[in-house]
Amino acid sequence: MNLIPSMLFPWFLAGAFAIALPIALHFLRRSPRGRTEFSSLMFVPTSPPTLTSRSRLDDWLLLLLRALALLLLAIAFARPFFRSSDTLDQITASNRRVAILVDRSASMRRGNLWQRAADEAERAATQASAEADVAVYTYDDTVEILVPFAETVGPQASATHVRGVKQQLLDTGPTWGATDVSAALTSVADTMLAWQDRQRGQTSSQIILISDMQEGSQQERLQAYEWPRQIPVDVRPIVPNVTANAGIQLLSSDNELNPSPEQRVRISNERDSSKEQFQLRWWAGAKPIGEPLGIYVPPGESRVVQLPNPAPAGNVDRLEIAGDDCDFDNKQFLIPSEQSDVQVLYSGPGNLQDTKQMAYFLNLAMIDSQRRRLRMQLQPPSDQGPLAIDDDTGLVVVSRTLSTDQIKQLHTYIVDGGSVLFVIPDASVAGALAALLEDSEVTLKEASGDYAMLGQIDFEHPLFASFLGARYNDFTKIRFQRHRILRASTTGNADVIARFDTGDPAVMVQRRGPGQLVILASGWHPADSQLALSSKFVPFLEGLLDKTGNASQTPQNWHVHDAIPVDGFSVVETPAGEEITLDSGATHFHATLTPGIYQARLSDQSRRWSVNLAPSESRTAPIDRSALEQHGVQLGITVSRETELERARQLRRTELESNQKIWRWAILAAFGLLVLETWMASKPKLEVSPFGSTG
Repeated sequence: MNLIPSMLFPWFLAGAFAIALPIALHFLRRSPRGRTEFSSLMFVPTSPPTLTSRSRLDDWLLLLLRALALLLLAIAFARPFFRSSDTLDQITASNRRVAILVDRSASMRRGNLWQRAADEAERAATQASAEADVAVYTYDDTVEILVPFAETVGPQASATHVRGVKQQLLDTGPTWGATDVSAALTSVADTMLAWQDRQRGQTSSQIILISDMQEGSQQERLQAYEWPRQIPVDVRPIVPNVTANAGIQLLSSDNELNPSPEQRVRISNERDSSKEQFQLRWWAGAKPIGEPLGIYVPPGESRVVQLPNPAPAGNVDRLEIAGDDCDFDNKQFLIPSEQSDVQVLYSGPGNLQDTKQMAYFLNLAMIDSQRRRLRMQLQPPSDQGPLAIDDDTGLVVVSRTLSTDQIKQLHTYIVDGGSVLFVIPDASVAGALAALLEDSEVTLKEASGDYAMLGQIDFEHPLFASFLGARYNDFTKIRFQRHRILRASTTGNADVIARFDTGDPAVMVQRRGPGQLVILASGWHPADSQLALSSKFVPFLEGLLDKTGNASQTPQNWHVHDAIPVDGFSVVETPAGEEITLDSGATHFHATLTPGIYQARLSDQSRRWSVNLAPSESRTAPIDRSALEQHGVQLGITVSRETELERARQLRRTELESNQKIWRWAILAAFGLLVLETWMASKPKLEVSPFGSTG
């Protein structure tokens, strides 16, 4: 193995030129130019001076010692070291991966955004494949792999692997889904972190995000994710050429109990829009209904208008807006609401005339709405026969002990998609509650103290979602004079969605398939609480009814990629007229890929649903890439392969020099030479006088 001398900082060798300084000074010596007469020497005979060479070195050994000392100091500062001939050649770059994320959401249908995104994706893949393994992902509210990682080392294999990315993107096209950049980035980041954990050597990762970076991309969810700093994101926004876009959203009636003859519609105009005049019109198939309604909406603002419902309402299937440059979100499909009969079964103490019992207040809350005609069925605790559950039962309320057969009946009802509300009246129902929860360790006891209030509520849960706004989420006026403390080992299988200010569970939900068991630790009658006297009671019951799995009571208006319950149906017809046969036992239809009207059929029965674009897709105003950085994403670009190799070589040089420390020996040698030079310069020299004497 041959050793090769090298320098860590070779430019310090320029200090060796300082050796020329004493030599130059020696050669530039001059004889004294002035002439001074001394009277004491006027009678001494003169003799001509002996001529010597002006370039003669008087003491070449001292000059050599000084020059060597300067040279050694320059070498010490250059940090010399020895390496073998193959030391640096063995250094290789880290395993590199680049994931290209291409936004395929509905907003990418504007203008030529998709064409430009495909061009940018192919350009990025071609550049990255020269030195890394490349994969291409597409995303909307889900993430799919268009081109997987090659798992093959070598740029030639990677370059072949990503060939034709542009054509593949153009063939697939954008979807009608909503944009969820948070889910896309976190999913790919987790995949790359898992790959890094499996690698033994050094790794390098990069994500390239190609998107229109719209406001409705749901990037806010990134705040809950701790972004890995070793995975930078290179954001490459595709800026649209047109910015005039208006979105429409159908709003539910503020008062479903008194349906309005008009439809409330929100029109939003983007802040960069150049248009402010729009027209709204109802459509039934290919036929427009009535005259268009002109709407004025300034850029960056929204308006809520009352649009008269057309007649006959049954033929109308959509509302359209016109006047903007982007038509991808100009249609809102709808199915007119149909009232259905819903039974609420109450099995517990009290009757409809006893103003001190829960049954009385529950019956008062049974108010018909635009979607439901409610009827209440009572079953007293003395009736130990089967519970009066039929096909129209949308909610079962229980506040008593149950027989074994009744518990089995409720289990079946929940698994089939029903909702059961179990209100704990006292500790005597511990056995029935344990059987419903399938937990033998349930304990109940009466809470002590004056009263309690709800101190922690999960407003993201569907039961409390209607109270999410600041105007509705104040529960401090509801006092619970009595409540029960529930302890169970299955609390990990149930969600505590509300707690008292004491920390005890107030509302628990246990999901079983499409159904749910809701447990309330206090009643709503005056002896237990003020819940039935508050404005929160009816919306809470509405939330319970909305979560039922009964297909006849499912909502009729959905968004793209929602799973629609289809229990009992065998065929679904899409807006394009394609008929999709459902698998036996299928409970949900997932192929809601395009906006429009879907129809499910079984023999002579049918049901229609409307599927619309997510409202967030209409928020097309671009945001700055720094918005991702504010949510914790590490923005940046990984260094090139050559730069990384050079850094690795420099680190290896530094390591070798640090281990050898030759500079110390150079300084010691220079110090020794200076000591020797000083000793030799201090020795007296033998001089010859003009008269031949020595001294």
